[in-house]
Amino acid sequence: MLTLPGICAPTGVPGESFWDPFGFANSKGFSVSEAKRFREAEVTHGRVAMLATLGWVLQEEWHPIFPSEGGPAFRHFQEVEGIFPQFWEIVLIAIGAWELRRARIGWNDPKAATTKNQMRDDYAPGEIGFDPLGLFPADADSQEAYDLKTKELNNGRLAMFGWAGFAAQEEVDHVTIWRGLVETHIVPAEDANLLPF
Repeated sequence: MLTLPGICAPTGVPGESFWDPFGFANSKGFSVSEAKRFREAEVTHGRVAMLATLGWVLQEEWHPIFPSEGGPAFRHFQEVEGIFPQFWEIVLIAIGAWELRRARIGWNDPKAATTKNQMRDDYAPGEIGFDPLGLFPADADSQEAYDLKTKELNNGRLAMFGWAGFAAQEEVDHVTIWRGLVETHIVPAEDANLLPF
């Protein structure tokens, strides 16, 4: 467990310690397979949060699929339902298909009598074979691969907090993140319309 990517200062030292404020690793029955399961959830949620954070800001200013009256992204969910009611069913089917593929790659068959671990022993959390830009090193056990996985985890952790902050902020003041933060606090008001669309 101490060698999994994502352990970095100041919350831990790879090979020596890691941040576990709730003491999950010290609970009875906690195993390497369980640690991998937690890490798989963290990687997956981090990836979704990174996409959500980017999508949240982008679609408040640019609506390539559905026309929108603008405003905080927090309310766009209802706008999409009004324009295309079946949109979310299609999204859920796509997510389900992707999750089934991911489960077949990383998890043991739950019906197998010999299965005592949920995750496959040879499976590394997050390695589902999707690398369209070819960024991941050929040697998955190299220091470069470890560092890349740690960077992804840290960016995912930040994105999870960022996305939650976006949602909370927009629910409180009902102003878009771009206009409320960037155009009001970072650039002068006269130069505020930075996006070309």
